[in-house]
Amino acid sequence: MFLVFPIIVSTIFAYISSKFFFIFFISLIAIIFVVFLLLITHLNSVVEIFVDSLWYNAYKDNKKTFEIEEN
Repeated sequence: MFLVFPIIVSTIFAYISSKFFFIFFISLIAIIFVVFLLLITHLNSVVEIFVDSLWYNAYKDNKKTFEIEEN
């Protein structure tokens, strides 16, 4: 029992601490993933607004050009 007890205690401690660190690191990676996902969706929305405004300005410029040519 004298030799087995430290092995049992260290095994239990390692099992519990490895579970704790596993849950901690998985949670940390999930939080980082969600933050990056939110950042990417925000930047995608900004790019979509920029593209829409660019196409709208091109439409207005072409409309002016065709109105001038028709007159």
